[in-house]
Amino acid sequence: PRDRGIWPRLIASQRATLFAAVPSVYRQILKYSELSEHDLSSLRHGVTAGEALPPDLHAAWEAATGKPLYEALGMSEISTYV
Repeated sequence: PRDRGIWPRLIASQRATLFAAVPSVYRQILKYSELSEHDLSSLRHGVTAGEALPPDLHAAWEAATGKPLYEALGMSEISTYV
């Protein structure tokens, strides 16, 4: 089985300042990880793209981590504007 708790451990161990993932990964982190067990102080913010970011997930991430989460545009989204 996949290790669903890997992301907070990697953020902490690598002292990552930015984390980018689709919203479903952020949802899994909140559901399967005990964030208080990991030092996420290096993380400045998270970025998400690839699917719509639900407002409840956005609020839950910021409440749990104290870090902002920004929705970005990827190549498939930007093609609409080109």
